[in-house]
Amino acid sequence: MKKILTILILLISINSFSQEQQYEKVRGLYSNAKYEEAIPIIKDLLDNKYGKPAELSVVYLTYWIADSYKNIEEVENKKDEITW
Repeated sequence: MKKILTILILLISINSFSQEQQYEKVRGLYSNAKYEEAIPIIKDLLDNKYGKPAELSVVYLTYWIADSYKNIEEVENKKDEITW
């Protein structure tokens, strides 16, 4: 029983660490305006690929993904406005 509990705790710890790493990575990408790189990671985090994120993290991730799409769209619109 102790072995099973130890393995379970280890797996939960690894999952939390992985989730935190991805969260920090996406925060850095978003802060550096690398929206297209951030979006797939945000989707994975919101889809619980790395475990269920904290409620506050979900708020930030939801904002970041919406803002990323908005910023990508604005860049595309600016490209269309430029005449060479």
